[in-house]
Amino acid sequence: MSKVSIVMTVYNGEMYLKEAIRSILTQTMADYEFILIDDGSTDHTKERITEFNDPRIKFYALEHVGRARALNYAVSKAQSPYIAFMDADDVAVPERLAIQLQFLEEHPDIGCVSGWYQIVDAIGKKRGHIYRLPEHHAEIEREMTKHCSLCFPAFMVRKEVLDTVGIFNEELRSAIDYEYFLRLLPVTQVANIPVLMLYHRRHLASITALLLRDQQKKKYQLAEQYLLKKLQFASTVAERNRIYFRLGINEYYYGTMKNARRRLSEAGGGVWKAKSFWRYFLPSLLGDPFFRIYRNIRNR
Repeated sequence: MSKVSIVMTVYNGEMYLKEAIRSILTQTMADYEFILIDDGSTDHTKERITEFNDPRIKFYALEHVGRARALNYAVSKAQSPYIAFMDADDVAVPERLAIQLQFLEEHPDIGCVSGWYQIVDAIGKKRGHIYRLPEHHAEIEREMTKHCSLCFPAFMVRKEVLDTVGIFNEELRSAIDYEYFLRLLPVTQVANIPVLMLYHRRHLASITALLLRDQQKKKYQLAEQYLLKKLQFASTVAERNRIYFRLGINEYYYGTMKNARRRLSEAGGGVWKAKSFWRYFLPSLLGDPFFRIYRNIRNR
């Protein structure tokens, strides 16, 4: 049995697929199986995959079933105790698998890891800074309802944890990985290794670009549901106030001025003393059009 099963699903992704596959086949750690799923592509995706002659590749061609169902099919074929995910237009650094596997084997209390990433454009040129995601579970959980604080195409998880959390939600069209992370957080400890793991490609045909508005809306709804559930089980006033503050921040980034102001006001006096409270509350006093302009400037 291989140590790691790497999962990659692709739909009409021929343009960047060979580079993504090569970045896995040239990993410094060689003990893995590579599960490649063609989700009913109509371009030359199948031909690009079959060009590679490597015994570690296990290729499956499906009718077009959608990303979540393709991921679930791939995971069902995985035989290894660790599963790593990879997108078909990204590039993994050569040491990614070795670093993540060593980390999980040395930290049996942690169920999954991802790491830092950097954006590259359609021609592979680096854009902007390295995204240094928070390292420890508490920080990751706190940031998750503000910005996604785990990187799915740089994600490795224990198979037993995946079996506990269950399958990817096949009813979702977008935010599939984000919804999964929210279900994962209460089940196991998570971490980000403070090392660059991935070059994450942004281009006009990427899922992120095509479904950006839908992803933002779904993320807002999922984060609110997650926090309201936490609110039901909050055992202290201080904990409830912190959750109201997080609900306010979720509204600040993705909701409305009115709801942001209401949720932040519900946070209570202990939270009001913090400078971070006023950083969000004061802009929420603006009229809705001005608030949107201010928020868009701050979120760039």
